[in-house]
Amino acid sequence: MRRILQSAVIALTHEQDISNEAVIPWWKEVYYSLIMLEKILHQFHNLCFASYLEDIWETICEFLLHPHLWLRNISNRLVTFYFAVVTKTCNENKEMSMETLFLMRPSRLFSIAASLCCQLKAPLIDDAAGALIMKNLMFSICGLHSFLGKNEYMKPRKLIGGELELSQ
Repeated sequence: MRRILQSAVIALTHEQDISNEAVIPWWKEVYYSLIMLEKILHQFHNLCFASYLEDIWETICEFLLHPHLWLRNISNRLVTFYFAVVTKTCNENKEMSMETLFLMRPSRLFSIAASLCCQLKAPLIDDAAGALIMKNLMFSICGLHSFLGKNEYMKPRKLIGGELELSQ
């Protein structure tokens, strides 16, 4: 699966004409590989957090902007599943730090949010796909907000002459 995903990314970066979804290289192989991964993750939730799958999650995030609609949709579903497992795990384990999880890192959350904003410009299969995009977008933005709220340097310290001063 890893080789298929990598081959698809390489082929996509070298492909000149991607206007026709039917001729995009590797899209079927990637689609069915991601379906297989989705089924595996539904059986083994904690695999979401396995460090040896971080490169797979990074590639899935790249596929959020893939020109083929089906790959964008399956990538959205996988990100939604990841966020759901994070929420469940953090609710059960209060000491768990979300920032240690790959997709919960601020840079990754920002990248996901930006990709999802771009997806909103593209045609959708149905309203459910749009709802999934919005759900992921809200989760990633709230995750970023939560991280910034924990950052001591971003907390307002005091008002000076009617202006807000940030901690330094």
